Amino acid sequence: MPELEKNIYSVREEQKESNFEGFLTLWHVADYPNSGRAQLNACIKQIEKKYLHVYIQAETLNGKTARDRMRKGEFPDIISFSAGFFEDPSNLMRVMPQPAVLQKLAQTCLWKGEPYAFPFMLTAKFPGLEEELNDASRVVIHVQYVGFAKTEDQKKYEMCMNLASLLLSESMQKNLVKLNCVPVVSTPGLFETEDDYTMVYSAISESLYFPPAFPGPLV
Repeated sequence: MPELEKNIYSVREEQKESNFEGFLTLWHVADYPNSGRAQLNACIKQIEKKYLHVYIQAETLNGKTARDRMRKGEFPDIISFSAGFFEDPSNLMRVMPQPAVLQKLAQTCLWKGEPYAFPFMLTAKFPGLEEELNDASRVVIHVQYVGFAKTEDQKKYEMCMNLASLLLSESMQKNLVKLNCVPVVSTPGLFETEDDYTMVYSAISESLYFPPAFPGPLV
């Protein structure tokens, strides 16, 4: 029996040591409404419920305030941002590609051929008439991304990736439809009808242009 207790204790210690414990900071940088904070909040709750010793301190900032704080040396562990906020991903960790993400959107996260962020939601104001969907000039698009600060702490990085996985999960992506946003993964079950799915994703894949997340310095 003592040996069994020792083994149970060892397993618990190994589980404890295998996960990050502590505080993570998150900035949600947005200058437009319906930009994904609700999605982030839902994922934060799930992370903190599952990992009892992980706490994510989140705040919403506009672009100007975020840049001012970065110039003063601040930088969060996790940052949610829109295309063009960063010229390049020099402050971000390289991430593993996520096959579920629409290829056209995944390509916007590349810098020199490597991914440095994940898109997790798309806000697109489509024209009222279905036959006008291919008129890309009439569609206003915002893509929100999530990236992670460079770190040598593998456990911290893995915990950040847990958040990214939740953001891209089917339940979270399906919730975007309820918020009148467009999921970034292509799964017919996210929409009420096959026609809705076909209409939205054919417009995305065939005609809509998405600017790169990291456009580089202006020349």
